Amino acid sequence: MSGDDCIDEVLSVVGCGWWLSPIFMATAIANAITIQRAATTFITAPLPFRCSSPDDLPRLAYTVLADSTNNTSNSTTITEVDSTPWYNSKCLDTTSSSTHTLTVDFISLSSSSVDPGRHSTGLLSCPVIEYDRSLFISSIFSEFHLVCERTSLRPLYQQMLAMGGILGSWIVGPLADLLGRKRGILVGGLLGLPACLGVALAPWYPVVMLLRLVVGGCNRMIIISCTVLLMETTPPKYRSVVGIFMGIPYGLSLVVFAISGYFVREWRYLQLICVLPVCLILPFYLTLNESPRWLAQHGRGKEAAELLVRASEYNRSPIPGTFKPFLDKLRKQSQEPPTSPQEVQGQQSPKEAASKRLVEKMKAMCQYFRSPAMLVIMLVTPLMWFLVNIIFFAITLNANNFTSTSPFFYVGLLGALQAIAYLATIPANHKLGRRKIIGGGGFLSAVFILLDMAQKVWWSPGVTIAGSGFLLSLVVSLLPETNLKPMPESLQDVEDRIKTNNSSTTPHSFPKNLHSTSPSTKEQLAERESSKEQLA
Repeated sequence: MSGDDCIDEVLSVVGCGWWLSPIFMATAIANAITIQRAATTFITAPLPFRCSSPDDLPRLAYTVLADSTNNTSNSTTITEVDSTPWYNSKCLDTTSSSTHTLTVDFISLSSSSVDPGRHSTGLLSCPVIEYDRSLFISSIFSEFHLVCERTSLRPLYQQMLAMGGILGSWIVGPLADLLGRKRGILVGGLLGLPACLGVALAPWYPVVMLLRLVVGGCNRMIIISCTVLLMETTPPKYRSVVGIFMGIPYGLSLVVFAISGYFVREWRYLQLICVLPVCLILPFYLTLNESPRWLAQHGRGKEAAELLVRASEYNRSPIPGTFKPFLDKLRKQSQEPPTSPQEVQGQQSPKEAASKRLVEKMKAMCQYFRSPAMLVIMLVTPLMWFLVNIIFFAITLNANNFTSTSPFFYVGLLGALQAIAYLATIPANHKLGRRKIIGGGGFLSAVFILLDMAQKVWWSPGVTIAGSGFLLSLVVSLLPETNLKPMPESLQDVEDRIKTNNSSTTPHSFPKNLHSTSPSTKEQLAERESSKEQLA
């Protein structure tokens, strides 16, 4: 029996209880940090604008031909100009031969001689700009005049966050494994907090983009570290429910942010609101415990055993005596420096030890690629996440396209429905299994998106989103069902599960007793130990 398996069995006896409360809260806050992705809907909202040249006077006289069919000099001069603002969100025609005349048909500008709402942009096609601030007071769009020649710079605000998340995903894994889950949260928070504040205060767009890259990486470090810590300390039978339940804080944070956006319509203040989850998670660092699994895997078995004992005392769930041999063995696994000369001479140099570890890791990685079942999982799972993100973020980040009147209501409703969906997924997951939920959800999302498009126009983004949903419903069938099944501990376990994937017809149901201990505890632990001794 592996040490990790025994840790899971001890956690099953200990249960959740109050000792996991700080980890639950920290993970909930970490999920709320991802609000910075949805905040792009408000922070980069495009404001209706009107371009003009510096020579345009507030009051203009327009000469309009009275009869375009006759080549006469009859004309009508309009000297009274309507002061109602008019915004066409169009750039000036820079190819026109006249550089001082703005051709407008019965269109009026403000009649004030000095208009504080007009700004110089330095753009050839829009030298002077005026925004309609009836919906948003300011946004990244209006702050840095991302119009006309700069239109392509607006999506960078979201893309840099995504790019930081990609880079962070590559870095956070080894770093969190080296430092520990708890320290990973601390490092991500200490680096992410000043970066988030810098985004709200930076006066230059390139600096904002660079800081968004850092924010994306730090967010991934916090989220992954918290999620892994929670999964490694939660009893196995509760991991599925807890993993689904942890998505609810994100939906609720969308509702809260939509309400905040309704009252706070300046993008810098909205960015400061996004900093709050990062500020809240740092104090929780002082109350968190390290993962006992990580401690055991890094030669700190004594700390892992003491942590499990403290957890059982805190939860008032005594650990049975059958686990005493395992805890004693775990305490002896702590790495201690060699004391005898023979041990010192037998030690390898740091370079040799590092080279040996690198070779062992490369061999272990090659084992994954030699396993057909594991290769399918490694290829299909990232593809599924990619397709899910296309569907989810295409809907979340397009509030300004789906509704121009009330994006706040759209985002708030989206968050509320998402929280409800997470709650409904918990019983549905036990009843139907995960493959059916993922496949059915992808198929239905594709159908609904196509129905929405049929009422408007056949536009390519909608086809991409709907196609992602259909493809998602197909590729999920390549993965094995994991609902109510133990986690595989070896490549052979993965191969066996793939082989029995289609032959299993056992219906899914709730455990008969959610408060009972894991089936591989107590009596079975003794049986495993005895069989292990016989084999030895």
